[in-house]
Amino acid sequence: MKGENEIWKFISFPILQPLSLSILLKVISYKFWYDYLAKCPEFVVATNSFERLKEGVFLKEIGEDPYDGDIFHMQPLLLLLFKYVVWFPSGFLVILLIFDTCTAFILRKISDILTDGNEQIKNLVFILFLLNPMAIGTTAVLSTSSIFNFFVVLSIYYYLNNESEKYTSLLSFLTTCNIYYFTLFGPMIVKFPKKKILLGIVFILSFSSIHGLNYMLSGNSFQYLQSTYMFQLKVPELYPDVGLFWYMFCEVFLHFETFFLTVFQIHIFIYMIPLAITLKKYPFLLLHVSLIIITCFSSYPSYGDAIVYLSLLPTHHNLFMKIRKSIIIFGALVACLVLFPTMWTIWMIYNAGNANFYFSLTLVYALVHIFIASDLIYAQTSITHE
Repeated sequence: MKGENEIWKFISFPILQPLSLSILLKVISYKFWYDYLAKCPEFVVATNSFERLKEGVFLKEIGEDPYDGDIFHMQPLLLLLFKYVVWFPSGFLVILLIFDTCTAFILRKISDILTDGNEQIKNLVFILFLLNPMAIGTTAVLSTSSIFNFFVVLSIYYYLNNESEKYTSLLSFLTTCNIYYFTLFGPMIVKFPKKKILLGIVFILSFSSIHGLNYMLSGNSFQYLQSTYMFQLKVPELYPDVGLFWYMFCEVFLHFETFFLTVFQIHIFIYMIPLAITLKKYPFLLLHVSLIIITCFSSYPSYGDAIVYLSLLPTHHNLFMKIRKSIIIFGALVACLVLFPTMWTIWMIYNAGNANFYFSLTLVYALVHIFIASDLIYAQTSITHE
């Protein structure tokens, strides 16, 4: 009887229909709009591009070092994992759809933990993730962000379940792929203060093991570090995206480039300490805000980075009455989704504009993240001091 109830629960409207619709939309988008979406900098950047992954695998197979040029900027481990499937894009799409489905169900479990089983919130989080246009486009362009989002969500699940060692191991993997995930080390210390030394050792061992494997896979060479970590830190590729780095470093004088680059990179990590002090009693909110900061201030961001944190916003339903800028945030986000491709087309296709058209929207997009983070912190502190 219990098994039958679980089956009926699975095929209920809030689960099966959104899941089916999401898969259908992603397949249709891939089938008919892949060529267009793959050129959209909102979805594809140097660190998540399927085409670059395929190029890296090709160079590896013909005996060339994929890190010699300026094409491939992912870890050697990804070359091993996807060396066969990249030649079958439809198969890669199926893999991403499986990852997305698993991510959606883990998000539902996370919502269950955070809201004490509130079905409405669980269903809303589930639907927001599956039917978010950002998520649909990210999967349709075969972005590796869909895979990393799965591991981000899984790490959050372990975090909330107090499985600190598993969380730390996943954090080391995420930091290996994207250095900015190191900012999630702060929430770990806040939630598990008595185990911080042990978890620090686990992080170092896991991090070292992954890099040891990468070292062997790249022919006993650390050259890949130049094309991965240093690529993220030095920001040599100034191709437009939804971030703040590209325009700034196109305009800044070369003489001041190192100074501004240092300030920009320190900026994202410096939030760890004040946020940890302010939100030490609210570890999940600290983790959530840290994800927003990564989305906003990393050097090569895309829509894929925002999907997880946006999907989890309903779990803070108790704070919504104190949110001050909800209409502005919603309107600005919708405007960005509509105007980003419009401004890109005007600038790049019709040559009727310039970089200011596109960059003005990246500022609005950054403000959306900043407003969300600041409103969440304000709402929580207001409730605390009432």
